[in-house]
Amino acid sequence: MEVLKFLLCVVLVVLCKGQKISRRASKIGLHQTKLRHHAPCENNTVECVEQRILHEVHKAEDRLGHRLDTKVKRLNQTLHIVHLERMLHFVNEELHLAKQGDVDKERLLLNLQRTLAQQQANVDALQSDVQRLTKQLLALTGGQEKVTQAPMTTERTNDLPELQPIQPKDCQATFDDGDVVQRPGHYYMLIQPMSSPRPFQACCKITNTSGWTLIQRRQDGSVDFFRTWKEYKQGFGNLEGEFWLGNDRIHELTSQGDYRLRLELTTWDGDRHWAEYDHFSVEDEIGLYRIHVNGYHGDAGDSLTSSFANHDGQAFSTKDVDNDERFYDSCARHYKGAWWFKNCFESHLNGVYYQRGDHDNFFVRDGVQWNTIHLHSSLKHVEMMVRPNERNSVA
Repeated sequence: MEVLKFLLCVVLVVLCKGQKISRRASKIGLHQTKLRHHAPCENNTVECVEQRILHEVHKAEDRLGHRLDTKVKRLNQTLHIVHLERMLHFVNEELHLAKQGDVDKERLLLNLQRTLAQQQANVDALQSDVQRLTKQLLALTGGQEKVTQAPMTTERTNDLPELQPIQPKDCQATFDDGDVVQRPGHYYMLIQPMSSPRPFQACCKITNTSGWTLIQRRQDGSVDFFRTWKEYKQGFGNLEGEFWLGNDRIHELTSQGDYRLRLELTTWDGDRHWAEYDHFSVEDEIGLYRIHVNGYHGDAGDSLTSSFANHDGQAFSTKDVDNDERFYDSCARHYKGAWWFKNCFESHLNGVYYQRGDHDNFFVRDGVQWNTIHLHSSLKHVEMMVRPNERNSVA
């Protein structure tokens, strides 16, 4: 019993001391809280100085914590905005791709409709040509043999031979066939060189009992000839006025046999000159539309194959594609045209068209030039034309 009493007294003493320690710790915590939130004492004792320093440290910690919280919140907001912007960009891309797909489908449908219309026009032209050829055949046979025409069909068959062009291959073929009036003048008709994928409109000139296909004309300055490689490749202008037939078509014409070139040149004084070259051809685009020309005769003088600046074998140059032999400059850009420049030229019939033939700069001959006629005066009228040397040499 005495032992139990003693143990009970010890427990009570421990509990009392624990309560005192707890109350003392609470007082210390309360004191520290007061130090954090209340101004320290004002005297200069060591304890007061420490309190003031501690007070300022706590204030700085509070401010820093507040700022960190604010920045974290702003960073989270920014990251959320960036995420939303990325999602919006993704949605816009998907929408754009969907719209582009619709546009491509519409474009494809439009191209198919155009192709169908073109093929229908070709079928109509073929029917017309068959009727014309049938009439000619009846006229040749005197109407004694009956010619039957097979029905036209648009269905493909695997056993049909490859179709040859129905249109004449050049103006000389049309002249030889008697399909045009055989008197001097200009005529306009469809032709189709053998390597040409489709027929095209051409200007034909009947002169010296021959049918020439015009590839260029200068006459009034209404068309700008300072153009790009692509424009000279495809051709430009108006067949009834100034034009360049197109390097692809010139190649197709002159690559189907042995062709010759004729030039008819007129000065502003009214003097007319001509030049012919017995052999003339132009390579394809892979060959840079390189010119091959020789065999001059005429009264204009040789400004294509002279010893001073022989253009034979030269590649074609435009303002955006420089193929000349001048290493420090572009002849096409300097002389504002396009030609088979060397370094630079003896002839340049695609230069600037000057009214009355006077250049803006006497020393910069950037006009329509044929130097054997006049070095410092631009020509008034020019026509370039080609025809095969042997007529009907190719069917």
